[in-house]
Amino acid sequence: MKQVVRNYTFNATTRVITLTDYATLSLDRLALVVNTTTNRILWNLADPTVATATVATNTITLSALPGGDTNTDKLAIFYDAQQSDGTAFSDGQMPTSSAFLSVPFSTTTVQAVATTDAGLYSWVSVHLSSSGTSSSAAFQTSNDNVNWTTAPLLQSTSTNGIAVTNATSAFMFHGPLPGRYFRLNVTGISAGTTSGVVTFFANPHTLPTAGVTAAQTGTWTVQPGNTQNTTPWLTARAAVAYGGHSYTNITTNTTTIVRGASATLRAVTVNTRGTGTSAVAIWDNASTATGTKVATIDATNNSGTFEFDAACNNGIVVVTTGTTPPDVTVTWK
Repeated sequence: MKQVVRNYTFNATTRVITLTDYATLSLDRLALVVNTTTNRILWNLADPTVATATVATNTITLSALPGGDTNTDKLAIFYDAQQSDGTAFSDGQMPTSSAFLSVPFSTTTVQAVATTDAGLYSWVSVHLSSSGTSSSAAFQTSNDNVNWTTAPLLQSTSTNGIAVTNATSAFMFHGPLPGRYFRLNVTGISAGTTSGVVTFFANPHTLPTAGVTAAQTGTWTVQPGNTQNTTPWLTARAAVAYGGHSYTNITTNTTTIVRGASATLRAVTVNTRGTGTSAVAIWDNASTATGTKVATIDATNNSGTFEFDAACNNGIVVVTTGTTPPDVTVTWK
């Protein structure tokens, strides 16, 4: 099926186009290459006068370019992809259960490799065939191809069910894809080569089940109460201490630093209303009533609890005013 290739690199100086989703290419399946930045045709299967081309593995080398082309130009590449290629699918096209995408990688320097838009795949397998000196390849995922986070994977021979976030030696790892994009971020390499292949699968695979061995030791006594066969079943519930919120009570006209660092404002309770123009103003600040105001409560006409659950990144400062100040309790954590 002819489709527009989404993942590629273009070197205008060497006239080389690399299709990163493919391991090998066939020139007779390359239909058209258009530079959409300059609106010029770079290759046309039906018109050999535009340029000739050769292919090697997943690269296309053109005999000439029209001129004015740069590495950052956008290309529209039309290629007749086959399911056996294990290639990425175009937008709106769903992969079959046997579909896969293999992305080889190799590096001798610190860099991210095998960066792939794998949005239509659900499983990834990383086969690290060699690991350079002091090399660490971190498994990373992203939904915007800009901000990356770890993507824990399981060793293929793991029996304890513990996932890892990076590889420092040649091995195979696999697991579900939590985001649209995937890459290996290679750091620390000082010599040698870190290489291998990342393969994406349309259907999820099965993770191994971790077994737990348990054994009883010592003497076990089953009894109805605290002392064997002499007291009734224990039904009283023991007291349990639960973690709660901190609170600050304010009864004067003042500026109160409730919390001088990041905190969560849980609620403000007006226990007793003030008189005159009475108010409670809450600020997201560590020391002064400036910056971002969280809220102002009319303490002349309102009482009761006002819930916020608001994240105050800098701190919590409360200003209480009135002819007669209100009685206020600030709950925070």
